[in-house]
Amino acid sequence: MKVTINDKNEELAAGTTVAKLVEKLYPEAKGGIAVAINDNIVRKADWEGREIAEGDVIVLIHAAYGG
Repeated sequence: MKVTINDKNEELAAGTTVAKLVEKLYPEAKGGIAVAINDNIVRKADWEGREIAEGDVIVLIHAAYGG
C-alpha cells in the first residue's frame, strides 16, 4: 500500500502497524519517538494495535541526544 512518511512516498505491506514501522525505521531506538498519522498524534500505548492504511500521511520524529 502507498503511504507518505516524512514527506516521502513509500510502499508498506498491508497490515503494518505503527509499532512495526517504528521498529523497522529505528531498530536501535529505546524511546524519544513521536508519531502522527493524518495530523493526529498516535499514543505509544496504541502503536501495536494501530494499523496503517492506504494513503495515510505519517510523520515520525526521533529525538537525538548529544551536542
